[in-house]
Amino acid sequence: MKLQNKLLRHFISAGVVVLTSSFLVYELVASHRDMSEYMRYIVEKGESAFLYDKYQNQLVISQVSRKLDTHPTAEKAQQACAGVQTNGNVYGLNIAGHTFPGLHGTLSTTQPSCEPWINDLPALQAFDAAIAQSDIIAALNSATFKSDKRFRYYLDLDNKYAYFYSPIEIDSSPVDNWNFLHDSKLGITQFSLNGLLRGRTLISSIYTDALTGQNILSFLTRSIIGIG
Repeated sequence: MKLQNKLLRHFISAGVVVLTSSFLVYELVASHRDMSEYMRYIVEKGESAFLYDKYQNQLVISQVSRKLDTHPTAEKAQQACAGVQTNGNVYGLNIAGHTFPGLHGTLSTTQPSCEPWINDLPALQAFDAAIAQSDIIAALNSATFKSDKRFRYYLDLDNKYAYFYSPIEIDSSPVDNWNFLHDSKLGITQFSLNGLLRGRTLISSIYTDALTGQNILSFLTRSIIGIG
C-alpha cells in the first residue's frame, strides 16, 4: 500500500512538471510567434514608408523637370530681379525676410546677377507646388505613414544656387564653395557623382546630409533635390 502511495505521489509530481513545462514551452512559442509577426509588421511598414517617400520624391522631380524649359513672363522676371536681396556676399530671394511672394522659400547664391537662375523660376514654383501637395497627401495618410518634419532643398549644379523650400535667413552661403560636392560636405558619395559626370541622367541615393545630420533620400540629376 505504501509503495502504491509513493508511486502515486511520484506520478502526480511528474504530471505537474510535465504540465508546467508544456505551458512554459507553449508561452515561449506563442511569444516568439507574436514577436515575429510584430517584427514582420515593422519591416513591412518600414518598406512601405520607404517606397512612399521614394514615390513622393519621384512626383516632385517629375513636376520640376517638366518646367525646366519654361521661362517666366517678362513681368515676373523683372519682379524677381528687382527683389534680389543682399547679405554680405550672399545674394538671392527671401534671404532676409519674405519679400518675394512668387516663391515659398529662400533662394541663395553668391552671384549678384539674377541672370543665372531667373529662367528657373517656373521650375522652382513647381517645386513649391509639388512639396505643398506632398504635405497635403502626407496629412491625409498620417494614420498609415509617419509624418516627419522635413527639410527640403534644391541645388542647381550648373547655375550654382540653392533653393530651400522653408524660408530661412541666410548670413553666409551654404554653397559658396562648390567644391563641397567632392569633399563629402553633403555626404553624397563620389561614386554617385561620378555616375552623373559619366552622363547618367538620374541616380537614386540615400546618404546622411552634413547640413542637417538627417538621412536624405534623393534623386540626383544635374540639379540635386534633397528631402530629409
